[in-house]
Amino acid sequence: MGTRARIGVKTSEGIKSIYLHWDGYPSHAGTILQEHYNDADKVQQLIEMGDMSILAPEIGVKHPFSSLDCGMTTKEYEDQFGNMCVFYGRDRGETRTEAKDSVGEYSFKLVADNCGAEYWYLFENGNWKSGKVEVK
Repeated sequence: MGTRARIGVKTSEGIKSIYLHWDGYPSHAGTILQEHYNDADKVQQLIEMGDMSILAPEIGVKHPFSSLDCGMTTKEYEDQFGNMCVFYGRDRGETRTEAKDSVGEYSFKLVADNCGAEYWYLFENGNWKSGKVEVK
């Protein structure tokens, strides 16, 4: 079972955010975001890719969604693609996976709650903020 999260970026119009299915807890997703997505351009590229299954240090290129989709062993797949994010749209061809818009932090957290996220991450003014999803 995944630890879901919502990853967003503050814009002049509000917040754009995407869903993350696996390993959304702070010691994994939070660390990767802090260490590998601390540049506004890279964060924007990540958000533009849409909802994802796996967050990794690199956005990467289109590749098979899993080792089961390409006849590779798990080790072969990890060796070749393990450092790349896995996106539902790019890598599995799903539709309606684009980023969602929210007008502010409260509506962003509602979107996080509605997708079953346990954690949220928001990039604003060059820094990451995060928290546990607790909409009141």
